[in-house]
Amino acid sequence: MAKRGRIGNNKPVITEENQAIADEFLKTMGKHYETYRRSFEKYGYPEDTINTTILYCYEAIQRNGLKDTTEQGQKNYFFRAYNTNVRCQQDPYKQRKDDNVEPVQDETGETAEEKFADQLYRDYATLYLIKAAEQQFDKVDFWCFRIKHLVPKTSYEKLRQITGIKDCKRRVVSINRWLKENITKDEIRESFQMDFPDFQN
Repeated sequence: MAKRGRIGNNKPVITEENQAIADEFLKTMGKHYETYRRSFEKYGYPEDTINTTILYCYEAIQRNGLKDTTEQGQKNYFFRAYNTNVRCQQDPYKQRKDDNVEPVQDETGETAEEKFADQLYRDYATLYLIKAAEQQFDKVDFWCFRIKHLVPKTSYEKLRQITGIKDCKRRVVSINRWLKENITKDEIRESFQMDFPDFQN
């Protein structure tokens, strides 16, 4: 049964099923929005680009549905659209589909897409390590580690002042040692590639 549609034009009718999928997509984006916003804006991509991409995706799903309706499928759909949006903004020649035009590169030789993928991976790796530490250690140990890891310029003296914990250095060092012995770069990269298959790094 159709939820709504327009008579007398060629726009497809929005079905109840597609509307439900689109609404679920918005919920998924809402759940991860702050993480995406911080990661993207950190590298200079404005919040407007995120919001515009979400809106375009929402409207497209309303019309056409979504093949993979799992949360990961919704995230992949968003990242494909976002990646395209960023490429078009960074290199307007992409909109002309001119295969003879090379991607715009900076002074290091990296394209905007490559730089974005690199930053996304670094942010992902940081969050991966923090999550592993949270699961393995108690709240006090993790609190010290989290502050030190997220604000790496914080000295241990400053960390002691912030937390009020005299042996905070020992706690942080023990977590860093455990992570080094138990979490490999290959493990993080494999997890990243599973979560973000469109951003192979």
